[in-house]
Amino acid sequence: MTILTVRTEVALQKGVQQLAEEGTIQLSSRYQTFLRYARFEPSLMMEFFERLLNETLAKEFSGLRVMIDMSWALSIGCDQLLTFEALLNDHMTPWKMTTLCQYPIDRFAARVLEDALRTHPLALIGEHVCPNFYCEPTGFILNNPSADAKVEWMMDTLKQSASMIGKNCKR
Repeated sequence: MTILTVRTEVALQKGVQQLAEEGTIQLSSRYQTFLRYARFEPSLMMEFFERLLNETLAKEFSGLRVMIDMSWALSIGCDQLLTFEALLNDHMTPWKMTTLCQYPIDRFAARVLEDALRTHPLALIGEHVCPNFYCEPTGFILNNPSADAKVEWMMDTLKQSASMIGKNCKR
């Protein structure tokens, strides 16, 4: 099952309506998902996703795919997004859930885009799916790590990145 959170002005394309009627895809507005309590609360959204996943698995789907236009956050402020994205990362694999968060770069401030890159292990840049070595561990986002711990993680990440592209760090 796929849930798409779309802006209300986005029209359904041919074929999507049929999938929605069959129950294979669910289209929801920001008011049915992120803002259903008239405010955004990361823990409530996590409960919503868990409930939706359980309903999806009960219908014998193998998992849940979620595509989200994150522009909904522009109407209320983005101060809780970083916490939500970090919490979500910890749950996606055990939850059998895949998400695609869309942050239009022409609509979001650089600070918000930086936070989005801190919380997404992959980034779709144009037509390129890129491993994101700027993605930080959830504990770094939710807690304030020591500078030593952060530098150690950064150096380990650089070494892993170098080995992935077949190059060694020279001494």
